[in-house]
Amino acid sequence: MLDLTTDIIIRRYQEGDEYQINELFNTVFHQRRSLEEWQWKFKKSPFGASIIFVAEQKRQIVSHIASIPVKIKIGKNIFTCYQSLDAMVIPHFEAQWVFSKVFRAIQNEINRINQMHLGFPHKKAHDIETKRLGVISVGKVDLFTLPIARNVLETQGTSDRPYKITEIKYFDQRFDDLWVRMADVYPVVFVRNQAYLNWRYVQDPNRRYRFLYLETEKGIVGYSVLKMNKVKEQTVGYIVDFFAEQEESIVM
Repeated sequence: MLDLTTDIIIRRYQEGDEYQINELFNTVFHQRRSLEEWQWKFKKSPFGASIIFVAEQKRQIVSHIASIPVKIKIGKNIFTCYQSLDAMVIPHFEAQWVFSKVFRAIQNEINRINQMHLGFPHKKAHDIETKRLGVISVGKVDLFTLPIARNVLETQGTSDRPYKITEIKYFDQRFDDLWVRMADVYPVVFVRNQAYLNWRYVQDPNRRYRFLYLETEKGIVGYSVLKMNKVKEQTVGYIVDFFAEQEESIVM
């Protein structure tokens, strides 16, 4: 059993750390994430390199937090922000101070390069960050559910204009055009260009999504990203992403 009170080194990610990081992730979150998924998430973002810090004791990684770059449009300006993921510490220890040091290290680095820091933490990390580390909680992300029957899935337009819904395998230049045309409609929004959409959904090595776009006489006016799972023998559909012109969002 490790003694987490001595010989702790806080440092940035080094090549090869991903093996221990991924093992720690699978232990803490009871997952079976592959190294391929880790590489995709933290090494292949179209917006640049991730920032990763770990706590190490005797060559064993005992805590970790990573931040991936994302682009956010606020008002008329687009900012690079860093979204934190995989905040974790080795199980079986009351070692909040270790995680706090790792978090402060990554926060200091993000401050040094003058960028914003955001996240959607799990409850334990949220409590530590807000109560001990000065993080401001701006609210919760709600999850809505709606039971529907199969015969309701045939979409009908609510306008007299013709609509067409088409399934695609990847996002092309038309979705860059949609982003440019629609970005100013939303005061705060994550950048959703084709590079981001293909990385986030098409290139994910472990999850399979379905992509639908809505088209009118003026071209593509919206898209949705869907995922299907089995939950207790029930088929559950998730709307993972959704972006559309205001009127067309009613149809999507």
